[in-house]
Order: sequence, then C-alpha cells, then structure tokens
Amino acid sequence: MYFSGFAGIWLVLALFFQDGLGYTPLQSGLAVTSFALGSAVTSVVAGRLVSRWGRWVTVTGLSLVIVGLTLVAVLVPLSSRSTAGFAVALPLLLAGIGGGAVISPNTTLTLECVPTRMAGVAGGALQTGQRIGTAIGTAVLASIFRAGVGSSNAYERGVSLAMYGAVAVTVVALAIGLWEVWSRRTRVSAGERAVAETAVASDVHRG
Repeated sequence: MYFSGFAGIWLVLALFFQDGLGYTPLQSGLAVTSFALGSAVTSVVAGRLVSRWGRWVTVTGLSLVIVGLTLVAVLVPLSSRSTAGFAVALPLLLAGIGGGAVISPNTTLTLECVPTRMAGVAGGALQTGQRIGTAIGTAVLASIFRAGVGSSNAYERGVSLAMYGAVAVTVVALAIGLWEVWSRRTRVSAGERAVAETAVASDVHRG
C-alpha cells in the first residue's frame, strides 16, 4: 500500500514540472531532490531505532509522509509557476524524512517474523508486492493527474488531486501499521500471560 501511494508521485511531479511548468528534466529532478535527501538521512537513523521502537518507526514515518504530501497538494495551487518548485521543497523534505523511516524498517520487521529457512522466499514475495504496488500506484495516480488537468490544462489542479490520492492510499498503509502495533501488543500480552500462568502452575505443582 505504501508503494502504491509513494512511487506514483514521481511520474506525476515530472509531468507537472516539465509539461505544465516548462522545467527542464534537470530542473524537475532538482525540484524533488529534497525528498531523496531526507530519505537518505532518515533511513540510516531508522535502521538503528527499529530494534527498540519496532513498528512505531514506520507508523511515525507514514504520518510524516501524509503530512508532507498533503502540504504539497495544498501549496501547489497557491503558488505561481515560477515559485512552485521552491514551494514543494520543504514539504517533500518532510515526506522524505518520513519515507526513510518506512521502507528499510518495514523490511526488517517483516522478515523477522519469517523462519530463517523461508527468508529468501519471503524477501522475494516482499519485493514482488512492492513492484506490484509501484505499478498500480503509478497507473492510478497518473490517471488522476491527467483527469484533473483535463482539457483546460489545469496542471496545478491535476497534481493536487494526485497528491490527495497518494495521501489516501498512504492513510490505508498507516491504518495497517497501527493495526499491526495493536496486534503485536496483543500477542506479547498473551505470551506474557501464558508464561505467568505456567510459572504459577509450576509453583503450585512444586508446592
């Protein structure tokens, strides 16, 4: 779900900057570089935090992505064509900081639940799911963008609608992450109760 919301925005932003605003490919790439910078820094930090904070790392990351993409959706229609690239820099940096806390920690948390003998298969399945999400997200968000642009060439409206679409999908990913936080906590509590009950039974038996 995260890859469906995250991967498709790059095609949308490239079309917006290059077709809509007349940016060169280099200028278009530089306009979204802040996301990559934020993601690169956070991925290193998140890798160290995941062993302590677990799924809360990805939940926090997804929340930041949602806030960042929502700000992009709001700010683009309010910006002039000459300032749009600068207007999205900070929101994309925020989204990048969140994105760096999602992918690698999610891989770690997913594979830790898999028996070692199945790690290769699980890793392949995880990669396949990510590629499917990327393909679906790219197709859906680009379609939303093109529908928003319409015959009036309203590129700002198109990119705003596409960002809201990405936010909606990322909210679903966040809901799944929160569900897993609750699920893991329930499993741990049940395990702790079982251990306590076993200890009590053992003490009674010895007594």
